[in-house]
Amino acid sequence: MTRRFRRRILIWYSYVDEDTANSTGLIKFGDDGSVIIGVDSTHTYNAGGPGRPSVRINSTKTYNHGLFIADISHMPGGVCGTWPAFWTVGDDFPYHGEIDIIEGYNLQTTDLSSLHTGGTCSIAGDRETGILQAPNCTYGNDSNPAGCSVSNANTNSYGLGFNSDNGGVYAMQWTSEYIRIWFWPRGSIPSDIEAGEPTPYTWGLPASNFQGNCDIDSNFIDHHIVLDIDFCGDLAGSTWNSSCAAHTGVSNCSLYVANNPSAFADM
Repeated sequence: MTRRFRRRILIWYSYVDEDTANSTGLIKFGDDGSVIIGVDSTHTYNAGGPGRPSVRINSTKTYNHGLFIADISHMPGGVCGTWPAFWTVGDDFPYHGEIDIIEGYNLQTTDLSSLHTGGTCSIAGDRETGILQAPNCTYGNDSNPAGCSVSNANTNSYGLGFNSDNGGVYAMQWTSEYIRIWFWPRGSIPSDIEAGEPTPYTWGLPASNFQGNCDIDSNFIDHHIVLDIDFCGDLAGSTWNSSCAAHTGVSNCSLYVANNPSAFADM
């Protein structure tokens, strides 16, 4: 099963249902109200498939605009083969759009946030603390699979750096005028968020400011919230040779993920 309609190559994961996730420990509930989501880190698999068991959580409710805040204490990251994400997406990709709030792969050290649209959309790349990677959000025939994207400048925003700081908080504000994403490491979270009364106008510049020549309302429609942990795919799989082949000594992503369950124990 693919995580997205547009990403069909080198997929190597298999989503399980809720009962299986609970019975096999891929979802656990902490005494403090936290939820732990993991992957199978015990068994080896045939590299031809069906893929390492994992979890994808979708909201049943859909959204148009809003303020979305996630407090996360640990995430997959710095592990070859992994492709975790926290994102929102409409039912008709790319025409209802996609917003990637947290996304990374393999040995990546900072978060990459992105938009993907079916209609014309581009961003200016200003009024943000992150680093603009690409301004064109419009997806078409695999010619622009990365969409418009901004890399977070904070090395605590993803993966091992994020985990070493006991995580932090991400916020995404979606209006008719813009889509903005902030990140704060643990210890720097705004007091209004901790008090349950978030006031975005006091937060200063976002890490990502998706605003420019883009009709937000016509490109982002009825989004589900999604949280998942994938393996390989267009990101972790297609970049394997440049980022992980030498690091692991394994020739391709699916072989590594199939035969090295212990690598994914601390997910």
